[in-house]
Parts: sequence; C-alpha cells; structure tokens
Amino acid sequence: MSAVDPLQNRDAVFFDAGFTLLMPVAPIPHIYLEHASEVGVTPCRDAFGEAFHATWKGIGGRVFRPDHRTSDVEERDAWHVLTQTIAKHFPDLHARHPEWFDLLMNRFDAPTTWVIADGAVELLRALRNRGLKLAIVSNWHSALVPILREHGLLDYFDAVLCSGSEGYRKPHPELFRRALSRVRTSPERAVHVGDSHHDDVVGARRARIAAWHLSETTEAGRHGTARNLRDLAVAWRL
Repeated sequence: MSAVDPLQNRDAVFFDAGFTLLMPVAPIPHIYLEHASEVGVTPCRDAFGEAFHATWKGIGGRVFRPDHRTSDVEERDAWHVLTQTIAKHFPDLHARHPEWFDLLMNRFDAPTTWVIADGAVELLRALRNRGLKLAIVSNWHSALVPILREHGLLDYFDAVLCSGSEGYRKPHPELFRRALSRVRTSPERAVHVGDSHHDDVVGARRARIAAWHLSETTEAGRHGTARNLRDLAVAWRL
C-alpha cells in the first residue's frame, strides 16, 4: 500500500520569505558590524555578537505591538528601537546610530543583500507543475516585492502578503486568512511553510491551516518538519 501524498487534497501552498525562501548573504550581526565600520565604529566582534543576541532575546518581538497590528512605518520604527538598543552597548555607535540605522535599512532593502535559498526554485517549479497556487505570507515591509522581482521569484506567486502593507503581523491569523481569500481556497486545502515556530506554525494553525516548520535542528523524519527546502521537497515527494 503506497504512502499518502502529503499534498493530497491541497491546492495552495504559502511560504514565509526571510530565512525560508530568501537568505542573507552573510550572518545578520556581520552585516550590522560592516556598517558600523562605515560610520567609523569598530566594536569587538564577540562583544557585538553577544549584545545582538541578548537584545534580540531580551526584546525581540516585543518591539512590535502586542495586538500584531502594523504598517510600513511601524515596521521600520520597530527596527529602529531594536538597533538603538543594540547600539546602547557601545557609546560610540550609539552616538552614530542615525547614520548607522539608515545604512542598515538601505542594505536590507537591497536585493543584493539576499540570495535565493537552496532548492527554492526547484520546489516552486515542482509545485507549479502540479497546478498548486502559491502565496507568500511574510512579516516584512513593502520592500519585499522588488527584492522578489529582482531575484526572479515574483512570477511564481499568485499573491504576496507583507505585514507592513496588510496591517497585520504573523502570528495573527488575519494575514493567513487574506492569503486564503487572494488565492480562493479554504484552510483545509492550504499548507504554510516557514522557519519560525511562533510566527509561521502558530500563526497558520490559528487560521486552521496545516504548517511545516523549517529548522536545521529538527528531528529527522518528524511529520510537519524539514531541515530545509530540499528536504521538504523529498518529504513532499516532488
């Protein structure tokens, strides 16, 4: 008896963007440090890494509104708070924070800062060949669209929903519900893929959508998880 097709009775697949379909060209703390040097500040790499991770762990998602409402302006304001909190660990960098922040925002809005995740194009083509509808559901501001376009990914998708444009951040289910509406399907016929358990798995399930979690530390063979997109394609028999 053949195994059940994981995509049986599905007609739509949703994807997160950052750290799912798109990867930064270098570790985020390294990019932050690169631009610190451009404003004349060179913190110790180890000390900066500790400050970066401590800040993210300490305030992380709390820089965003607890009701998960947002906008392009609020997305940028939240990152301003995050980078300013990191900079406070280094007085010279804190003094140059406005210039540093502008450099960072321009850098992360640039398509050249991102590369397509291994296996992404092959997976998207295979899903398209099966006739599935595809959408991106991402906590990102509107700069995501030109990044996708520059990398040749935009044409694979029937809809792209960014939190900054839609007014809601994952894990709020509204972003997922709008994706369902845009591709004209129901929750039980969709599946969502992303790297964040809190945003992607919890958020999708709140909208009654099945979720697959991408994590390099995942347990091999565990249903609903994959280490990366290539492993996901194998799990989905694509």
